[in-house]
Amino acid sequence: MTLVLVDLVLGRQKPATNTVVIVDVLRSGTTIAVALSKGAKTVIPCRSIREARQVANRLGSEALLVGERYGIKPRGFDLNISPTEMLTANIRGKKLVYTSTNLTRILEPLKSKRSVIVGGFVNARRAAKAAVALSTDGITIVSCGLDHTITIEDVIGAGAIASCLSDHELTDSALMVLSAYRNPSWRTSVYEGKVSHYLKMLGLANDIRSCLTLNSISTVPILRRGQFVSLR
Repeated sequence: MTLVLVDLVLGRQKPATNTVVIVDVLRSGTTIAVALSKGAKTVIPCRSIREARQVANRLGSEALLVGERYGIKPRGFDLNISPTEMLTANIRGKKLVYTSTNLTRILEPLKSKRSVIVGGFVNARRAAKAAVALSTDGITIVSCGLDHTITIEDVIGAGAIASCLSDHELTDSALMVLSAYRNPSWRTSVYEGKVSHYLKMLGLANDIRSCLTLNSISTVPILRRGQFVSLR
């Protein structure tokens, strides 16, 4: 059986396993998965807005600048980090140069890991299956949170993935997030959370709905040579 670990320290402690699933439900992880499912060639994570602009300039016309800081698209960027925007934007074959408030920060200490994939509600089943196939020494699910604090959507999102791993050995932390997900009112809990309230204030309620759609896509993003591509 595979030992499933859930990192609820929000990425500040380096996971012990070499297979990691990053969960950032609202909205970063969901957007990466949706973008690749809609034909984006790759998603290139950048820690800063300045770095993203530099990378996009080097790539030229094949690049799109995609990003946010606290939900707001930076000046001069092509797209916000929004799963609903990914559904309508012309991104097929494009390289998305990408920076976000949380996921790109959490990613930095994980880049040395053998397998880093992105999971959430939209691809929970496929992400869990991929993690098991990739695992050599167990799985760690990392809940990104916000500004080093826990967010309800990432805890429950981790639980959605853990629910697809329940026939493996779960740690107590995995069982905790699994219990949160198994609450029939989990969607209501997410809508009552801080991040959901903030996104609704920005007029982004459609993004919340998109992010909470269970197993709507089969794409699993995986980090390869510093870029997210679709796992095949």
